[in-house]
Amino acid sequence: ILAQYKISGSNDNFVSDVHDLGTFTQTAPPDTMQYNILSNDDSYSYYRATVLSYISRPHIRELQFYTEEGFCDSEDAMRYIGLNNYAANTLLDDPTWCAAICNSAYFERVLNVKVPTMTSNNTPSGVCSASSYQSIYLPWKAFDGDDSSVWFGNDGTAKHWLQYEFPSKVKIFKCVVNGF
Repeated sequence: ILAQYKISGSNDNFVSDVHDLGTFTQTAPPDTMQYNILSNDDSYSYYRATVLSYISRPHIRELQFYTEEGFCDSEDAMRYIGLNNYAANTLLDDPTWCAAICNSAYFERVLNVKVPTMTSNNTPSGVCSASSYQSIYLPWKAFDGDDSSVWFGNDGTAKHWLQYEFPSKVKIFKCVVNGF
């Protein structure tokens, strides 16, 4: 086991309102994105990943949350592909292509992502925070979309956490937690 993470939701910043949504074990460095389905029936403002165990020191390379809403519609798919209108309209006429691309993991990741690409702990929106962090390994580094950056807990003890506070309540259906 490389690491184990617990995902939780709260509406009062984990003071008394704490809801466990799932525990995930990472046994090998993933070659592709690993989506973890959450057991979530409610909307929360705060979502947290707690590092329960790890090999070296507590850290997360990427943490992302996704809605349970439909994957995407054709217009969104075309906008993200960046094709011109003629090519987009031609492809949209093919229902097989349209269904395949709109239900792909790529578009699910692009369109249903709920945490924006962060450039600081509170930019562009929401707030990233952690139980602690080391020097340049700030909380927002796990939300910046860059697999080479990372958040590190300040010491080698377990139970370090990383969280994102949404501007309003959001129902999350799945997440990605990558530590390696």
